[in-house]
Amino acid sequence: MTSPQKRQANRRNALRSSGPKTDEGRIKSSLNAVKHGLSHPIDPLIHGPIVSGVSELLRHDDLDGSQAHELVIKILDYERNVAHQLKIFQGWQEPELELTPEVVDAKTRKRYPEIDMLDEMIQDELFFTGRVSAKDVKKVARIKEAMHSDWTKLHNRQTRAAVRDANNATRYLKRSSKQLIKSLKALGNA
Repeated sequence: MTSPQKRQANRRNALRSSGPKTDEGRIKSSLNAVKHGLSHPIDPLIHGPIVSGVSELLRHDDLDGSQAHELVIKILDYERNVAHQLKIFQGWQEPELELTPEVVDAKTRKRYPEIDMLDEMIQDELFFTGRVSAKDVKKVARIKEAMHSDWTKLHNRQTRAAVRDANNATRYLKRSSKQLIKSLKALGNA
């Protein structure tokens, strides 16, 4: 339980928070909740026949129309969240590669075929002139290092995004399961 002092400090800090400053930032942050669609209500155009059919079955179990409709919506929301969780975690079934220099080099070469062109350029110069200048070798090494660094940053960014998406999906699943449980408890008390 949060102490009253902590609650007051949280409120003071929230007053200082002003959110995004630019129009671009405001637009981007306004789309955060709709990225995956889990915060949207169940669409009656898509799920209408299911909602009406299951609601009708629940009405035969002595539930009134609004209770049955609400329960079906909660169940569908829960099922949508479970399906999203499965989709995320099925993507994680692939064994994660250890990022050895060889793996990073292979992945970088796949993303940047220019690295092979740089290697060919050095080999061609060596073949035609018999030597390669230190300046050219250093330049190629710097370019390759920048590409390796770029791939590593991209990989790390994608990994962090995947973890963030999984955490968000878990949060939405918890929310929908709590709402479903709350609806079921309310039916038990009625």
